[in-house]
Amino acid sequence: GLLRGFKQDLPRFKIAIIECPGGADKGEDGHRKDTHYLVDGLRTHGADVQVFTYTDEQKEDVLAEISAFADAYVSRIDPGEYEFCTEENYFEMLSSLINHGVIPFNSPKDMVALGAKKSLLELVGMYFFPNSTYLYSTPQELKELFPITLKDHG
Repeated sequence: GLLRGFKQDLPRFKIAIIECPGGADKGEDGHRKDTHYLVDGLRTHGADVQVFTYTDEQKEDVLAEISAFADAYVSRIDPGEYEFCTEENYFEMLSSLINHGVIPFNSPKDMVALGAKKSLLELVGMYFFPNSTYLYSTPQELKELFPITLKDHG
C-alpha cells in the first residue's frame, strides 16, 4: 500500500490533501470530518502533509502551490458540481498536477470510473484509514454493516 514500510529516516514524502469549501460533510473548522484522521495517519508515518482548499476562482493559485509542494495528492472532492467548485475546472487542475509530475490518488478518470465513494474503499487496509469503512449497495448491507460502523466510531 501507499507508504507501507515507510521509514522515518527516508526523505519526507509530501502529500497534498485537496478539499473544497462548503457542504454538509464539513466540521466546524471547515474541513471534512475524516480528513483529520488521514492527515494524522500520514504524518505518523513521516509524510509532510498540507490541506489545500480548492475553488474555481483560485484554480491557478492552488495549482501553483500544490505543484511547488507535493509529490502526491489525495482528492477529497467527490465528482460533481458545488457552489465554489465545478467538476470540469477541478478535473482540469488535477490533470495539470499530474502533468507536473504530482502522483494522483485518484486521477479524474479513476474518480469517474470508480464513483465518488467507491474509490475510498481502495484505502481500506492501509495504516492511515479506518478499516470499518463500507459501501452500502443494498438495504440489507446497510442494515448489517451500519451498526458496526456506529459501534467502531460511536
